Amino acid sequence: MLILDKEARHGIRGKILRLLLEMREASFRDLLVRLPVTTLDFHLRVLRKEQIVDVTDRGYRVNPEKVQYLRNKFNIKTDLILIAGVENEKDVESVEKETARANITPKEFFYVADSRVAGALRGAVEKRGGAMLVLNSENPEKAFKELSRLVEEKIYNVEPVINLSYASRLMAIALMKLGERYGLRRFLTCDGEILWL
Repeated sequence: MLILDKEARHGIRGKILRLLLEMREASFRDLLVRLPVTTLDFHLRVLRKEQIVDVTDRGYRVNPEKVQYLRNKFNIKTDLILIAGVENEKDVESVEKETARANITPKEFFYVADSRVAGALRGAVEKRGGAMLVLNSENPEKAFKELSRLVEEKIYNVEPVINLSYASRLMAIALMKLGERYGLRRFLTCDGEILWL
């Protein structure tokens, strides 16, 4: 992450990154209007070469794997969502209680459940207004790809936080890997204490 720190501290490139985080996605023209410098194209090329900024159909955006790190670097706060692995109805209830104890107020709850238990959990999740992501925990790589799609869909608008407390071992592997790739905060409960990882 040293390269990210360097680019975030750079005057013009730091401003470009802040603008892209605030705007989510911007065309070259949008950036030029807000940051009228003759070297904008050069700085965008540097950020693209370092894989910090991606090119999209509409212009530029921060690489999703770098969004949360840069938000933290620039101290940009946003709404939260919670992603939690669960195996039974009691877990669904416990996740909400632990989230409150951890002083997290998520905009949405996403409960990740194995396909073998999802049917039994659907009612409890819907009753609490959450969303369920059904995965096959016996294939952590495939589960990781599904979780990555969720994070990449949401990360430009919210900060995902992960609760590992009730995930099966294989699901916990996928969730840990997810947190590491996208720089997400993760926690679990151990002997009644909230432990941040």
